[in-house]
This record gives sequence, C-alpha cells and structure tokens, in this order.
Amino acid sequence: MTDAQKLVSVIIPIYKAEKYLSMCVDSVLNQTYQNLEVILVDDGSPDRCPEICDETAKRDARVRVIHQANQGLSAARNAGIEAARGAWLSFVDSDDFVAPDFLETLHDAAVRAGADCALCGVQNVDESGKLIDSALMRVADEVKTGREVLRKIGRDDVTPDLTAWNKLYRRKLFNTLRYPAGRQNEDVFVFAELFCQVQRAACVAEPLYFYRKRIRSEERRVGK
Repeated sequence: MTDAQKLVSVIIPIYKAEKYLSMCVDSVLNQTYQNLEVILVDDGSPDRCPEICDETAKRDARVRVIHQANQGLSAARNAGIEAARGAWLSFVDSDDFVAPDFLETLHDAAVRAGADCALCGVQNVDESGKLIDSALMRVADEVKTGREVLRKIGRDDVTPDLTAWNKLYRRKLFNTLRYPAGRQNEDVFVFAELFCQVQRAACVAEPLYFYRKRIRSEERRVGK
C-alpha cells in the first residue's frame, strides 16, 4: 500500500467553537498515525475560530483551511469532502477530541478486516473535558456487514453507527454521497445510503472518541 493509499483526511467543521477548537485540532495533529491531512472548515464562525485556523495552518503544513460563508454543518462537511486528498476520511466535531491512537487503531482494524469503514466506542465528557462515566456509547470488537448494521437500527448498540464522527471511511463511499443541506440530524439521512455501500465494518470496542456534552446543545451545531 502506497503512502497515497494510506493518507487520511480529517475534516473538522467549525462554528462558534473558540473555547474548544485548539484542543480538538491538537488531538488530531498529535495522532500516532502521522500520514494525515487536517481540513479545517470555518463555516463563517463569528468568534476567533477563523484566526485560530489560520494560525494553526502556519504552524503545521498538514493543515488546510477553508473559509466560507455560514451555510451549516452539512455544507461544511461537504466542503471538506470536496477538498480531501486522502484515500480515507474521518470527521471530528470542533468541540470534541480524540485519543492519540484513534486513527492508527481504526486504520489498522479496517485494513486487517478488509473493511470499508471502521468505528469505535464513544466516551462522553463534560464541558471541561472530564469523563462522564455513566454515558458511554458502546460497541463490540467485531466485524459486521453494512446490512447487519442497518438491521440493528433501534437497538442500543447501533447508536455509534448513526453518527458521522467516531469513524474512518474509505473515500470511495463518498464519491457520490454528500450530507443534505439545511437538515437537522443530517447524519441520519446519510446513514442508510452509506451503510448500503459498506461490505464490511470493523468495530473497535475501545472508546477512542470523546464527545463533549455542552449545556446549550444547540451551540454544537455548525451554522444557524
């Protein structure tokens, strides 16, 4: 496998996340898996996020920045997909963060299983980043087909499958697939079409993605 075939594009859509953005981006740049590019999509954020993005890009050549007028989370993710050069894609929300071995573990699991997608458990954290032990999205260490994932909709263990983040995808899954503009819960609208394409999904039980529970949950949304 060539370096180009191993390249991971991490897409971070950004809106009103000034307080958390540096921690998020640093957690991606400090991955044990270093063959990556980070695409920061500033969705017209009115705070210091645009400046933070540009400053980060000056410090690290792996970072690229897209500034666009406020269009919402789907448009921000789609802009990142269009710009991505990697054979693999991953999405991280700008107020969340990931474990140092997030990409390495998911990439190794996907390659080992010959999978189109790999996903991991999710640990919820509070606004300060402290673990909330009682709130954990769990998955089992296993390999499932996309149809098996779809059949489990509504069961407890499918929750992590429905989200865009906590995953690593082969780029080809998004050759024609994009997130719907102007929709709430946009992940759900893409979920079925996405997993209809997935032949094998490698599941990693370890919680490597940290989801920040914010008091005003609507602030997590990119855009208006």
